[in-house]
Amino acid sequence: MLAGFTAALVVVTARYVTQTKNLVSETQKSREEGERAREQSAEESRLTREEMRASREESRMARELSVLPKLAIEIETIGEGMVVGLKLANVGQGPAFEVEVTIAFEPVEGGSLPRDERPWRTKILARDEWLRFMPPYDEQGDILRVPALGQAYKEVTVTGRMRDALGQEHDVDERVSELADLHALTTEAMVVVEKDRLRDELRKLRRSFENAIRKLLRARHNDKPKAAEKSEFEENWSWERPS
Repeated sequence: MLAGFTAALVVVTARYVTQTKNLVSETQKSREEGERAREQSAEESRLTREEMRASREESRMARELSVLPKLAIEIETIGEGMVVGLKLANVGQGPAFEVEVTIAFEPVEGGSLPRDERPWRTKILARDEWLRFMPPYDEQGDILRVPALGQAYKEVTVTGRMRDALGQEHDVDERVSELADLHALTTEAMVVVEKDRLRDELRKLRRSFENAIRKLLRARHNDKPKAAEKSEFEENWSWERPS
């Protein structure tokens, strides 16, 4: 009887040990799953915070770009005498406030004219607003024209600072180099303008000549109908019209 009791106790003990091991294993598994869940939750929270931070940064950058001013300079010619003007424009998205810049014409090495430097400031330069500044003067006190400007100066710069609508400060550093090439560019432009002007003058001359011929024909043939007059004119005074 004692042997049977002992055998039964062994069986029960073995089953208890097995159940205990299973419980420990399940507990360990549950703990690991909990740790993985916490790690995953922490990673998702971290990614969410990063996404929110990136979204706020994108919004901030978009807001700043929407009001960002941008100053640009351009060399342009004024009139047929090819007087050079410096055009300063705000080509940015927003107005420029408290603009303080220095406009400088840098002389060529060994040139006779000094550096031309002009400070300029304004409280506000609106979007798409522009101003024109005249070029330096020569030794006789006359405004420099093309190609004298390119012979005397190699570069024009605009440097300084400004603020946007959000109060942030921005540096200004704009320049136009190789002013010596300006003569070639403006000469090509003037050739085109001169060709257009010459073509217009020829057309005016042709119309005046036609009117004069018609008056002569009308005086000689007052009794002829207009159709015959036009036919005789085209027969005697026809030529290839300029394009």
